[in-house]
Amino acid sequence: MELINCQNLLVLLQKFSSTPEVKSLLTELETLSRQDLIHFYHKAIPVLEQHIWENNEIDADVAVFQGLFREFEQMVEPDKDLRHDFIIVIPVADRPRQLESCLQSILSVCDAFGYGGKSIHYNKVSVLIAEDSQSEDTRLANKALADSFTRQGLLVTYFGIEEQQTLAKKASFVSEMPLDSIIKTKDYNNYYHKGASITRNITYLKLNELIKNKDRTLCYFIDSDQEFKINIMVKGKEKSLTAINYFYYLDKIFTDRKIKILTGKVVGDPPVSPSVMMANYLLDVDAFLNRLTKSCLSNHCQFHSNDAYHYIDDAAYHDMAGLFGFEQLKSTYDYTCELKDEHSNEDGFIAYSKKLNRFFDGEHLTRRTYYQYMDVYESIHPARTVYTGNYILSSKALRYFIPFANLKLRMAGPTLGRFIKNEIAEEFISANLPMLHGRIAEEQQTSEFRPGIEHDKENVSLSGEYERQFYGDVMLFSVEEVLSSNSQFELNAIRSVVIKTEGSLRKQYKEKLDLVNTLVTRLKRQVARLSEHSTKKEFRLAVDRISGFIKNIENNFAENSYAKSLVYSNHYDKNKINAIVMAISQYQNDCANWNKLLKL
Repeated sequence: MELINCQNLLVLLQKFSSTPEVKSLLTELETLSRQDLIHFYHKAIPVLEQHIWENNEIDADVAVFQGLFREFEQMVEPDKDLRHDFIIVIPVADRPRQLESCLQSILSVCDAFGYGGKSIHYNKVSVLIAEDSQSEDTRLANKALADSFTRQGLLVTYFGIEEQQTLAKKASFVSEMPLDSIIKTKDYNNYYHKGASITRNITYLKLNELIKNKDRTLCYFIDSDQEFKINIMVKGKEKSLTAINYFYYLDKIFTDRKIKILTGKVVGDPPVSPSVMMANYLLDVDAFLNRLTKSCLSNHCQFHSNDAYHYIDDAAYHDMAGLFGFEQLKSTYDYTCELKDEHSNEDGFIAYSKKLNRFFDGEHLTRRTYYQYMDVYESIHPARTVYTGNYILSSKALRYFIPFANLKLRMAGPTLGRFIKNEIAEEFISANLPMLHGRIAEEQQTSEFRPGIEHDKENVSLSGEYERQFYGDVMLFSVEEVLSSNSQFELNAIRSVVIKTEGSLRKQYKEKLDLVNTLVTRLKRQVARLSEHSTKKEFRLAVDRISGFIKNIENNFAENSYAKSLVYSNHYDKNKINAIVMAISQYQNDCANWNKLLKL
């Protein structure tokens, strides 16, 4: 047959033709009619993708793979294209730089793979920015970004504060039912920093208006500090790639399977709070300093290993991974220096000291995760956690709002996931479609905005984040226990579960806090030994930075810290416990009120 526009397909088939499976595809291709070609692409794509990831020429192969999809899109007739449309929702609060990178990645993945084709804008992919910024300048910047990317061919709608207020007021008036645990129906004058959960729920109302009776539209929720990319390690150095055609795979999965919700994960920076990564981070810092103090500073830098960033254990970054069913196979992970030119151990240490404080914004220098190829279809399995920075809803799944949004606690996604699993386990799945997560805005070496984390010159406070995490865990594991019991939503039974859960978690948090303080003592000794190694100005500054890092740990986790007062107290906070108890007890009513509002 004549293959006028199939050059990329042929390049990849011929490159891997030594394998029996690909050789068979080449033979089959010779006999195809043009009408059969679209089906053939569907058949060839997963086979070729597997070979690409097994090959060592990933950059060149991915570029051809992208071209293969653009060829495929040319064969799809627009008026017969019944594939899913996507609305990508990005809740954002005071992160214009990271939002711009996020939007650029969406445009890049559209340009690379061409899903749905393009007229003035991409036909089947659009974006909805859900504003939650306090700064008026930031809001204007975000709106300007929406306009800019729309001009570039990606339709971006700005869902601003005023429109959200109007929609929330209307919902409250129409429903005549309490909705404050789901959306913000009080204090309309300060309608910013509502929290990501409330912002997402209000956006559900907007989406319900936009896609009513549109079964072929999927709502794709992501975070503003993520990108449609994956990361890999090449010779000890990290590289990011636009390598996954997310929309192609999601369309096929939602077409072929009876599902309502799919969740992916993230690679790159961990998706959890620094308040539950401190112990393992300090273990790795201690290991680094221990190696350094036993070495000659003038020797060639020893912190370069091609193996250092290979696959790490699931949730290896989490101090209490066991709570979630993960077994930690290693106690420490090595730091890999990123300096490129010839340099010494001393140079590596100085560079390391400049990055250490980035941890307080959620970056983990030693337990970063990297993309591991697995066939998307083979990776599908039942889910129990919603990763709120990467989940996709069908129009019928807007009933599954983020629960207890007004509490503003962490672990909202896992909590939502437990409710969904309890109700529609077979229609809730996970797949290997991760996104690249980056906590830090590189220009300023910190996150642009993180609720619960406060920076004041050299000092960092995690007290708000620590509280949100602790009570978020109480909420999650209480819900898990309540759903597994027979008396699911009876008030006294719920209260008993929450109090028991809080006490159990307090003990586990205390164990980690004790470990952190033991490690602080060890680190102080390490720094004292290091200070004797050199008198050079840059080295002394690096030692001072390490000392400042340790001081911040003490401020957050030692004797007079909020964390210690929370964990070591013998009495639970009645107000917070009551809030969680009442939230769980009212959940079924919240669901009924929400479904009536959406008319589901």
